[in-house]
Amino acid sequence: MRVLVAGATGAIGTPLLELLRATDHSVVGMTRSEAGAERIRSLGAEPAIAEALDRQAVARAVDEAQPDAIVHQLTAIPPAINPRRAPRQFAQTNRLRTEGTRNLVDGGGGAKVIAQSIAFMYEPEGDAIKGEDAPLHRSPVSSFRPRSTRWWSSSGW
Repeated sequence: MRVLVAGATGAIGTPLLELLRATDHSVVGMTRSEAGAERIRSLGAEPAIAEALDRQAVARAVDEAQPDAIVHQLTAIPPAINPRRAPRQFAQTNRLRTEGTRNLVDGGGGAKVIAQSIAFMYEPEGDAIKGEDAPLHRSPVSSFRPRSTRWWSSSGW
């Protein structure tokens, strides 16, 4: 299968790219820079340089790659998150999850599109791999409060 991994140089995209290559898939890794393209080449995949928020660039990259499937791993999550600045720190990721997703889907040309999910929302019991019918975590989000609450408010972040 030919797979385009959008966000191929990220924390999840890179190991995914490696796993797909190890299982003999033909892989194209989408990145926004030449440095990212070099990293993708070093992992044995073909690079596609495109800014995910540029609709035409994504359409070109997908058209050139001709994938059977597109895996969406686009994020811009900073290495250190400050809860007081979370809305600003996640603004680019939020755009990637809305505009970037739309660009991948619209440019997909009939390829299956697989998007990342939030794994911690599922019940922790049972098998490590969850399917579409897995129950959501029943505990309220407040159960995830950190030990230090100096920045926590009743409204969350």
